[in-house]
Amino acid sequence: MNDHEQKSIPPANQDWNLIRLGLVILVIFAGILLGSSMAAIISAIYQKLSGVVLSKDQTLFLFATVVQIFSVGFLFLYLSQTKDIPVIFRLPHSIKEKIRLTLFCIFGMILCIPVVGLFSYLNLSLGKYLRANSHFMQFVNTQVNGMTPFSFLEPKNEKQPIVQALLNTDSTIAILVMSFLAIVLAPLLEEIVFRGFMYQCLRKYIGRVFAAIITAFLFAMVHPNPVMTLFPLMFLGLMFVVAYEKSGTLVAPMVMHGTFNATSIILMLLLPPNYADKL
Repeated sequence: MNDHEQKSIPPANQDWNLIRLGLVILVIFAGILLGSSMAAIISAIYQKLSGVVLSKDQTLFLFATVVQIFSVGFLFLYLSQTKDIPVIFRLPHSIKEKIRLTLFCIFGMILCIPVVGLFSYLNLSLGKYLRANSHFMQFVNTQVNGMTPFSFLEPKNEKQPIVQALLNTDSTIAILVMSFLAIVLAPLLEEIVFRGFMYQCLRKYIGRVFAAIITAFLFAMVHPNPVMTLFPLMFLGLMFVVAYEKSGTLVAPMVMHGTFNATSIILMLLLPPNYADKL
């Protein structure tokens, strides 16, 4: 392996193994559980003291905010004890390399946004076809012991709940807070888990290509309505891996991820609500 190739590969932390990955997932899960409990308590106290019943969107906004703050807080508390934060947020030392990293993120997103748009259009077309396919829908609605285990495959042309809440609210504060969650906290949490621990761990055992594909697939599947967003989000996940490998720092995919989410929010707020349905 030559010097240039060595430089392009992020130096893997030898402690980032499957056990550490499991611990990170447990820490985040604990944050989700505690955050959900705290959000429920805050909601109950607020409604009891004010006498005002929170709407579905307000409840979703409250839970999303508290749960994400707790998840990120727990994760960074854990990372501060393991001394991984300097590894995660390492930056180039020279001005030239910092400029190169900035340009890489900018041009990376210029490439990603139209390609993701194309994949989204193809996904919408595929969803319309599948919904019109009676045999496929019969399979989706197949019942096993009174349950429909394949219902998650149903291609629903609907927005993510948090996106719907963002579009329905008239509160500037709610828009700013949810934008902060999507642009800052979500990229921090997801890039550390998927491109940091998960990709680094799998790369040791199965190589870069398969590790990239698996983490991109899992990244897409954790989002709501995965059938309708699978290909766009998988492409994004692969591009974030490329950004990580080429830059040698998780800061690059974090910045690209946040920029993509910011662009998506701006477009959602500017375009007509049913714009996607007309495509």
